[in-house]
Amino acid sequence: MMVGGARRRFLVLRNQARDVRRLIAALAAGFLIITVTQSMIPEANRGEEPRFALMLYLDGLSLYQMIAVAIAVAIV
Repeated sequence: MMVGGARRRFLVLRNQARDVRRLIAALAAGFLIITVTQSMIPEANRGEEPRFALMLYLDGLSLYQMIAVAIAVAIV
């Protein structure tokens, strides 16, 4: 089912302008970040050190952004 959905999206987006494809990728990444954040933050605050968990989360988010930018620069 997921492979079929990915294939349909590929067929729809492959002839679109580069800006449209980047916009769709940015929206998908934002959606994934919001989804993960909403599930991780409450669980992290249940522990004894919520500040430490928040710092680890922000470090991970920063690392994700650096990798995403490096990939985007390598593609262009």
